[in-house]
Amino acid sequence: MRGVNWLGDAVMTAPAMVRLRERFPEAHITMLTRNHLAGIWQGHSATDEVIPIAHREGAWSLGRRLKKLSFDLGIALPNSFRTGLELRLAGIPVRVGYRGRGRWFTLTHRIRHAGDTYRMKKLTPPEIDRAVDSGKRAQPEISTTSHHVHHYLKLLFPLGVSTVPCAPVIDVQAHEMDEAKDKFGIPGGDRRPLIGINAGAEYGPAKRWPLTHFATAIRELHAQSNARFVLFGGLGDLAAAAELTELVRNFGGNEPAPIYEVTGKTSLRELAALSKACHAFISNDSGPAHLAAAVGSTVIIPFGSTSPELTGPGAPGNERHGIIKSSQPCSPCFRRVCPIEYLCLVEIHPETIIKETLTHLHENDELIFE
Repeated sequence: MRGVNWLGDAVMTAPAMVRLRERFPEAHITMLTRNHLAGIWQGHSATDEVIPIAHREGAWSLGRRLKKLSFDLGIALPNSFRTGLELRLAGIPVRVGYRGRGRWFTLTHRIRHAGDTYRMKKLTPPEIDRAVDSGKRAQPEISTTSHHVHHYLKLLFPLGVSTVPCAPVIDVQAHEMDEAKDKFGIPGGDRRPLIGINAGAEYGPAKRWPLTHFATAIRELHAQSNARFVLFGGLGDLAAAAELTELVRNFGGNEPAPIYEVTGKTSLRELAALSKACHAFISNDSGPAHLAAAVGSTVIIPFGSTSPELTGPGAPGNERHGIIKSSQPCSPCFRRVCPIEYLCLVEIHPETIIKETLTHLHENDELIFE
């Protein structure tokens, strides 16, 4: 199995891996994945082996390496030309992937996209302006059958794999949670709510809820539930994390909320372990949000430029997580940068996120709020 290259997408392939294992219980299933995502599949029940791809490793080098392993079947989950080429150069006799992208000679079985699949359309600035002026939604209604989880399952249908979706699950052991908490100084055994905060999103600013909104939510959740917070993010989020921490601590009146700042400091397995330790996880639509949902945390996401019908956490259409959609007629626009001041995200007030988070926290009988 040639895996995808982004964290959120990788998590959404987990149901396809589970269904593949159900179809071929005796097979030796290998996940070929970018080095930075290898930790997702560590100990996963659907994989027997993980082969990391180095950051700069070329298709020819990788193909030669794989050829020595004599695979019988190769599945390219990404749609790129390169991933099909990798399987061909590896000499794999049966190679499956979606058609298109010039892959006609790289794959032996080229699968058509399902007819009910929504083709994502990025709105132009004039289209956004017209939608806002008219109040009419620019995008058609999007069915959850277009969710990325379905996308990967449908690719495997010709192999006799069930396309019934399930929630992505990434396994994390108790000792990993204990070790991660100890490393970052998070007390164990504390029954006060622990809330994860992920204010970044690699896709672009059109996915990022305002930092001032995050700060207000943190302050109020601490005041109302005595919660503690873990601030997540990658190296590219360091400046935003510092700004958010400053916003929270400079708020007068109440004692500042306790924040454990791990931005840019965790490995992927540590990110998964600390996310599992959180009783709720407030995040933009991003890879860490999908990972948090897959390890068992309840995720609350404000959706602006993207669509939960396509990339919502968990199983498609599930109601376990807190999905907050914008009412702006231009949402989703699927743009990385907004031409009209990010109205879709600004309009999602902190009070909405706070209420949704508190509802989920109070469903947990083991927590104390004093």
